[in-house]
Amino acid sequence: MLERAPEEPAIAVDGHVAGAELELSHWPGNATPASLKHELSTGIALRFAALPEAEREQLARGAGVLVNNHYDTDGILACFVLREPELARRHAGFLLATAASGDMFRGRDERAFALDMLILGLAGHSRYAGEQGHAKHERIANDLMIELPRMLESDPLPYPELWTAAVERLRADKERLATGFRDDMVHLDLFVCTLEPGSDPGRHALFSATDCDRALVLVRGSAGTRARLVINTTSWFDIPGQTRQPRPDLVELCRQLNQLEPGAHRWHCHPTASPAPELWCGEPGSEFFAEHNSKLGESGIDPLRIKREVIDAVRAAWSFPDEDEE
Repeated sequence: MLERAPEEPAIAVDGHVAGAELELSHWPGNATPASLKHELSTGIALRFAALPEAEREQLARGAGVLVNNHYDTDGILACFVLREPELARRHAGFLLATAASGDMFRGRDERAFALDMLILGLAGHSRYAGEQGHAKHERIANDLMIELPRMLESDPLPYPELWTAAVERLRADKERLATGFRDDMVHLDLFVCTLEPGSDPGRHALFSATDCDRALVLVRGSAGTRARLVINTTSWFDIPGQTRQPRPDLVELCRQLNQLEPGAHRWHCHPTASPAPELWCGEPGSEFFAEHNSKLGESGIDPLRIKREVIDAVRAAWSFPDEDEE
């Protein structure tokens, strides 16, 4: 896990690592060869691994070291593909589903979601207690390179304490979403789900229910409406063949909603340009990439008005020259 490549020639896998001979990454501004581009770095690695040996050697220019600058599921699996290309090709679909769970919150494949939770959960495992920073993540990554071959052949996966509860909650979240009224505004890249009183579904359930880039959940109750607008990484990563319209200005939308808000809670948001930001009503301080927002509180704004304000913010950011007025 490095911010800059070492002196020996290196391949940067996922993220950005300055000085690498070859970059295999879907991050914005990447230098990945056009013929290898894919929505996931794991997919890019699989395409590289499928090339003839001579072409791989030409692209790598003698690089024999794999480097990354952060710890996440897609990066770990992309490195694994390059270390174990034959085994990875046999499990390509599962690896891609797991990477998509990690980077795009797609929870459609429970076993892939479980492996994603396992990989992320290892960072809190007792065997790494006392270790910190890049050194800790590098050790976990090296251990996973050894353990992943066995994991790919295991069903159920090992370390059930790291994924069982998350899978059970994902199932409950999906069932909860299925009870709601959904409005798929595909032309706006917006999914809206309105629910009766109860729990708030998580990101993986939301983006299992839709291919839209942004999802608004409205949970109605006697004390008001819990509201959460989540924007996915699909409008942040470099995805070949896909052009997303600009994101709505979350700071401005937050300001407008606070002007309308009659209740005790306030509206808050992450920076619009961050990889997977959200806007919510409640208390400040929701973590980036949070599966469930623990800071939610009731808004006194009518839920239909919240929905309209979100739609207006999306429209303000986009251009539809041929669109008929609703």
